[in-house]
Amino acid sequence: MSNQLISIKEASKMLGVGRRTIYDWIKSGKLMAVKVGGKIIRIPENEINKLIHRVEIKDKRMVEPDYTNIPREQTGYMGEEK
Repeated sequence: MSNQLISIKEASKMLGVGRRTIYDWIKSGKLMAVKVGGKIIRIPENEINKLIHRVEIKDKRMVEPDYTNIPREQTGYMGEEK
């Protein structure tokens, strides 16, 4: 699987949502992103793919992945601390 870095514009096209939604998802932690210089934000392609294929079957229901056990410094997450 490629781990190419995707722009906000490309991610919004891939996911079929607006750019504002992408920024909101990054801020909320639903989508991880990295800064690659100054204000340039990129999203690893594998994060886009995780969001597209986000279904885990547990007791026959859809469950969001749990990112809470990953140390913040390892995630590249740029949103607010909770």
